[in-house]
Amino acid sequence: MRREPRITPTDLGDLARLVAMHRRCSPQSVWSRYHRAMADPRTYLPTLLSRPGSVHLAARDTIGRIVAVGHLMPDHTGVEAALLVEDSWQGRGLGTRLLRHVGHHALAGGP
Repeated sequence: MRREPRITPTDLGDLARLVAMHRRCSPQSVWSRYHRAMADPRTYLPTLLSRPGSVHLAARDTIGRIVAVGHLMPDHTGVEAALLVEDSWQGRGLGTRLLRHVGHHALAGGP
């Protein structure tokens, strides 16, 4: 029986796992998340994960591999929620689950 991925906070300490997950995603999935072609994830993920006031959650499979990530990032006028789900995990409700967790953080006022 396959267990559901568990959702946990993530940060720069998980950079290698997050880079690996981004590399397992198709160009179409990455485009859907960032709305543009992206360079090497090692060049932009540290900035994303270091954004002040942001919340980052990861869905981890049974062996601890990150298979999806959700971000809650405030700016001057509002808050952006963003998700990226690895292709092989899409269509299973994982993005919805992750968005609910990110939403709970937003309603609670942050991390």
